[in-house]
Amino acid sequence: MAKTNRNGGNSLARITGGRRRARGQDAVGLYCSVYHGYIEVLTLTGKYSRIMEMARKVVIISGVLDDPKMKAYGLHTIGHVYFRLGDYSRALKHLDEARLIREGLGDQQGLAESYLNQGNIHAGRGEYVKALECFQLAMSSYRGLGSQKGEAACHLSLGNIHYGQGDYDTALKHYQASLAIREEIGDKVGQAKSLHSIDNIHYCRGELDKSLECTTRAQKIRMEIGDRAGQAAGLLNLSNIHQLRQEWEKALDQAERSLVIRREIGERAGQVGCLNVIGGIHAQLGEHRRSLDIFQESLKIQEEMGHKLDRCVTICSLAAAKIAVGELNGIEELLESGFALAVEMESAADEAKCHETYGRLFTAKGSLDQAEGKYLKALDIYQAMQNDYDTAQMRMAYGHILAKKGLPQKVTVQLSLARDLFRKMGLEPLAQEVENELERFTKEDK
Repeated sequence: MAKTNRNGGNSLARITGGRRRARGQDAVGLYCSVYHGYIEVLTLTGKYSRIMEMARKVVIISGVLDDPKMKAYGLHTIGHVYFRLGDYSRALKHLDEARLIREGLGDQQGLAESYLNQGNIHAGRGEYVKALECFQLAMSSYRGLGSQKGEAACHLSLGNIHYGQGDYDTALKHYQASLAIREEIGDKVGQAKSLHSIDNIHYCRGELDKSLECTTRAQKIRMEIGDRAGQAAGLLNLSNIHQLRQEWEKALDQAERSLVIRREIGERAGQVGCLNVIGGIHAQLGEHRRSLDIFQESLKIQEEMGHKLDRCVTICSLAAAKIAVGELNGIEELLESGFALAVEMESAADEAKCHETYGRLFTAKGSLDQAEGKYLKALDIYQAMQNDYDTAQMRMAYGHILAKKGLPQKVTVQLSLARDLFRKMGLEPLAQEVENELERFTKEDK
């Protein structure tokens, strides 16, 4: 996530570049001295319209004082707000203006913040090469400045890139490095963000106890500091855990509570994540027409934002909903656009999701050989990612194809492996479902 400027402190000198002002400007100095801390509080509570109003005033004041450093800070803050509201084009425009000013001033701290925030926007747009370049520049600058807080933020952003590409091992190393630094320096806001990201890795690997522990720790911190956006993110993670445990009512409640907060504070990227989860829950409950409408709403927001990070998953979910309601026309073209995004972003996870959804489509069309090939490709990727939950799901899907092809021994192998993976993750209800299916299949085969 993009972060607000950390240069402000509580002194006029830090914000205005160290120049003394005339006595008649003391009121301006007082305003600037409290500005940074106030922005931090407003960010935590999601009051972005107020932040925007204040930042624009700072830009005006900087013109009166002829203070380019203050102007860069105001522009940077405006860019940060646009990022949080999902307007990536305006965000980049203002952040780039701030960066150019900081380059001219030789403001290394400001430049590091500009690189980091621009990198986060490129990541949101799926421009991973540009994002990595920005994060590496930011990391180099922060290390040169001896800024542990900045270094921790870079580790988190770098981890997000590797997470998006399905490289969970590398992502986890960055997240853990980020958490260690933040614990050392007592950065509570940052600790919650790092714990949230570590939670995502454990969730994807089916390590639900570890996932829940991280979420609980993060939520406790967020409640203490009043971080509404963070609380919304935590609620969504809790929803995901309830989904794996098939606690659908709890899962839907947590996701809808998260969506309410994100709509209140205007966080559009966060709304996308909530809508995707809510749509997925309705799909699991067999309410495919409802899920289709929700995924279309999510996709519309992403297209308006220019947001690519979640778009491939949404496309695959929308395609799966269309398959479930029997609307097969146009799905291959839809999936082709999703696969192109996955390749563009070098995301193994998204590629696997596309193969999986292609498998569903070919199954619906009765093209079993094509379905088998797609499921096996998805299975290989999920195994390489150490994603046990999706590996188990793919083994079940592959087993169903083998059953249709009349290969009972191979079916038993795949379903048994799926059952064992669910048990390994502590998902006994799912393991029992597979066990029951195995028993039914064995009886039918006899």
